[in-house]
Amino acid sequence: MAHYVCFTGGRDTFGPAVEAAIDDVLHFLHLFYGVGLRVMHGDSEGVDRTAGRLAEARGIKVKAYPADWGRGRGAGPERNKKMAGLLLSWEQFGHSVEVIALPGGRGTEHMVDFSQRLGLNVTQIPLNPPDQPVYEQPTLGV
Repeated sequence: MAHYVCFTGGRDTFGPAVEAAIDDVLHFLHLFYGVGLRVMHGDSEGVDRTAGRLAEARGIKVKAYPADWGRGRGAGPERNKKMAGLLLSWEQFGHSVEVIALPGGRGTEHMVDFSQRLGLNVTQIPLNPPDQPVYEQPTLGV
């Protein structure tokens, strides 16, 4: 079975601390799930594309789900609902799924809230974590 992870976070959330946090999470998940790990994201600047780039560098399969901004302001929430719906369907077929959320704005908040309403596991990763690596923190949903 596969383990599907959706990364979400702010468009303006990037830099060394973000890369280190995402890389810690990917390192742990890749060790735990191996070739069964799948990463998805919303294809925005910042957290989404950073997660995609770092996952691909580890040989992890990545799928981006860009919003169709030609459809107006509702494109972001529409895309978020699609990604959360995919996670829910994969979970119903026996795969493990989770949302990894780094700090962000209203779009990130929407993805987290909608995912939680569907009953999906959401792990929020702070950018100023305690002194231990992210993958050792008890909040990681594995």
